[in-house]
Amino acid sequence: METQLHWYKKWYESQYQLFSDEQEIGEISPVAFSSKTIACMNGRKYIFKPKGFLLKEIDILDANSMEQVGKIYFIGVGIKGVIILDAKETYQLRCDNLFTARWTISHNRQEMITYTGNHMRGKIKTNFSNQVLLLAGLYAGIFQWRKLAFLLIIFVPLIVILLRTV
Repeated sequence: METQLHWYKKWYESQYQLFSDEQEIGEISPVAFSSKTIACMNGRKYIFKPKGFLLKEIDILDANSMEQVGKIYFIGVGIKGVIILDAKETYQLRCDNLFTARWTISHNRQEMITYTGNHMRGKIKTNFSNQVLLLAGLYAGIFQWRKLAFLLIIFVPLIVILLRTV
């Protein structure tokens, strides 16, 4: 059975809220002054902890036991990736369209979860009930939007300054 969820972020908050119909079932909240993010769904909490050069590797930890339950690896410029859960199950993460923010998670070439939206709101269609995987895909999309915004904030002024000095 296909489930449809939606999420949104208020413009003045950093927290993303996840809903089924009109009932809040989870949230993703960046930790202030840290690269960590806490996500919860249906009472279970997880920590997403980026690491490595260009933050291409993200550990997924159970917030209660601090045990690793999965990893996200971004490939290349970050529009493709792999999610590996603790049971050694591997899922492919792919950005189908960066401008409309369409992300998909698939397993053995079968689409399992689809995310559409932007950095403020979006929808999720799934027929798969693994909440770690669902949160990992949502986090990955949000994380890449934030990383892109940060790079634009850094590089656009730098390019303008370099062009003015030439």
